[in-house]
Amino acid sequence: MHTHPLPTSIPDPDDDAQKREAETLRAEGAHYRSLVDNLPLVIYSRTIEPDSSSSRALYMSGQVEAVLDLPAHEAQPGRVREMIHPDDVDRVAPAYDEANRLAQPLSIDYRLITPLGRTVWVHDEARIVFDDHGKPLHAQGYLLDITAQRLAEIETEQALVREQTARVDAETTREEIIKTVESMSDAFFSFDRDLRFLYANASAAAMVQRTLEELIGKVVWDVFPEETAGAASAAALRAALSGESSEFEQFYERTGVTIEFRHHPSPNGVWVFARDVSERRRLEESLRQAQKLEAIGQLTGGIAHDFNNIVTAIMGYSEFALRDLSDGHGPERIQPEIEAIQTAGERARELTQQLLAFSRQQVLQPRVLDLNDVVLKTERLLQRLIGENIRIATSTVPDLARVKCDASQIEQVLMNLAVNARDAMPDGGTLAIETANVELTHGEAERLSMVAGSYVTLSVTDTGEGIPDEIRSQIFEPFFTTKEVGRGTGLGLATVHGIVHQSKGGIEVESSPAGTTVRSFFPVSAEALVTTEEPDRPTPSGGTERILLVEDEPVLLRMTTEMLSRQGFDVISAPDSVAALELASVEQFDVVVTDVVMPKMSGAELADRFAERFPKTRFVFISGYTHEVLDERRLGPTARFLTKPFSSAELVDAVRGVLDAPA
Repeated sequence: MHTHPLPTSIPDPDDDAQKREAETLRAEGAHYRSLVDNLPLVIYSRTIEPDSSSSRALYMSGQVEAVLDLPAHEAQPGRVREMIHPDDVDRVAPAYDEANRLAQPLSIDYRLITPLGRTVWVHDEARIVFDDHGKPLHAQGYLLDITAQRLAEIETEQALVREQTARVDAETTREEIIKTVESMSDAFFSFDRDLRFLYANASAAAMVQRTLEELIGKVVWDVFPEETAGAASAAALRAALSGESSEFEQFYERTGVTIEFRHHPSPNGVWVFARDVSERRRLEESLRQAQKLEAIGQLTGGIAHDFNNIVTAIMGYSEFALRDLSDGHGPERIQPEIEAIQTAGERARELTQQLLAFSRQQVLQPRVLDLNDVVLKTERLLQRLIGENIRIATSTVPDLARVKCDASQIEQVLMNLAVNARDAMPDGGTLAIETANVELTHGEAERLSMVAGSYVTLSVTDTGEGIPDEIRSQIFEPFFTTKEVGRGTGLGLATVHGIVHQSKGGIEVESSPAGTTVRSFFPVSAEALVTTEEPDRPTPSGGTERILLVEDEPVLLRMTTEMLSRQGFDVISAPDSVAALELASVEQFDVVVTDVVMPKMSGAELADRFAERFPKTRFVFISGYTHEVLDERRLGPTARFLTKPFSSAELVDAVRGVLDAPA
């Protein structure tokens, strides 16, 4: 008989809560996995290799066996490639190789012969996933079984051939063919050798928005003039009369859709099959735009990071020069010029923050706050910004819920929207700023690509001329502007979009000839309110402790060394993490000040090495990137993060803070 000891203590309620949360996460994971596995397609993820045949599957959804007659563990890309139909290999293999070599999306239809001998038509759609530095990580995509659709098309085309070439039981055959063709979702046209309409099914008439009476018996150019139909259509029809088949796409202005045409010679003239591919092309274009914006964001973040190094040096050396002047070292006449340099540095600092905000790579300092306080604090500044001919009308809700945001970035949102509104009201008008509490339903949240729940809205409305429909979808794109050269950067609304989404919110725009409203949504926070007033702190004092400074930018290394040395610290500098570790093996340091993003070894990896050998070492991490490049669990009383560009006081404050913190 086995007995179990009684528990010696009461279980911690937090443990139960964690277990319930873990169970909930596992249940949700199983639920979503079940949803994915039951989708009528194969979702996959694969590696990107120089030789596409050596690519490996990272994930295959549950439908793989039903579609490919292969168990999931055997469905490697190389194995699937071996299954490509011999007639399709010369077309598909180069497309695969090029997509892997160039790390670009793939969209192609082809046939597979499964291990059971079945011939399966699939549509293969894949996109490339990149890391934060623009390096391709892997491909994600899906295989859709389109066998039924393709067989229906083939059967229809073969039936039409039989109808034209076989005259046995002609009336019955014709009746069956017409019935089949009429049931097609694709459009079908038949022309004689004079290019007169012999036949068009219902889908064809609907696609071109003509009645059958307007088509049958008419020459195609009488219904659709050649200059309207386009050169591609004319060339394809003439080629079909000469016995050549062709495929092409064309935008049809009458209905605003993109149509895929397939022209084939027929015994009596020409057959044309047409399909509306607008939705497919729209999805492909959305994917391309998303990848393009992601690439621009990564590029901008990298540029801003490098620029931050330069700005830090400009501001630091300007600070040194002004301090030397105040101590009587140097002619006073150059003080205005140096102050101008420092002002330019501050302006450049603001610009890099804008660039990082729109690319969602800015280091935010979120705190729980009342948006009403931010609005009222910013109102006076906005009036000076937009001019006296525009009236500001502010309406705030007294019981506004709290949100967790970076207050300075909310001010940036208000200023950018106010400037945009000012430009839309050159003759004056009203700028209305409102706050409100809202509850988003699942439908409303889905429309905004958000999660249903409680939000605080910040609405900015102008009485300007409105935004034309044709450019409304572009207004949040970086560098898009309707202003003449020299009057706008195209970053204002892109910055707003970046800040709001980086704060886990959403944004919508309503516009008419009477004005425009930009409404930002911020999720409600259950945390306690944190005052936005900073307590007065004395100017940080320096010290005599030994500091190891690690920075790969030579100018910044010299300047930061001088910042700390002028405050009395004993500074030893290293140009990279490898050199820093060599110094640490023979010297002892009280604190390490290190850049985060460096070649050879990052600042985070350097901290890991120190944790193994010198666990009591304290760290100040400096970077122009976000906390995402640094695990926030590394930060605490004895480790801080300082954003570039920084002043001498900010650097000394960070160093003094970690030195004085209890172990």
